[in-house]
Amino acid sequence: MPRKLPFGLVACLSLLFPMSALAQSVELTTMFRGPDMSLEAVSDGPFVGMAQLRPRDGGRDQRWLIFSEGDWLRIGNRGAGKDMCLDVVNGGDRNNFVEMRPCGNYSGQLWQMRGEGDDIRLTTQFRGDWMCLDIVNGGFADNIAHLAPCGNYSGQLWQVKQ
Repeated sequence: MPRKLPFGLVACLSLLFPMSALAQSVELTTMFRGPDMSLEAVSDGPFVGMAQLRPRDGGRDQRWLIFSEGDWLRIGNRGAGKDMCLDVVNGGDRNNFVEMRPCGNYSGQLWQMRGEGDDIRLTTQFRGDWMCLDIVNGGFADNIAHLAPCGNYSGQLWQVKQ
């Protein structure tokens, strides 16, 4: 069973990556696609606003800001701007996909990182600890981030890199 990261580590992350310090940011990659594919806040095409693994280029849209919200974390994006947070879509064709939305009092914007060996799993307060951030494998939505039931899937194993 994955373990929740200790509160001290969550506090350290919030100190290292405060929302106001836009110059300090991280990249998110998966075991599934490897270090050459980085999560990006999509700024063009049919998936604008969503999060998708794309070839690593070091651009602003691939730089994520992780900051503390009590026992939870919020995830912002340098390219999307300081007032936008990674959120879970509730209903419709994009149900359980994640996208950048204005930060607010929404449980889909409250994340936890749980250690899984050298990797982490990302879950939300909204969907609970049995739904993990994962990557679509194939089809029209290939490499799009979404929440799926937690399991033994390499697309749910994330690395945080400075």
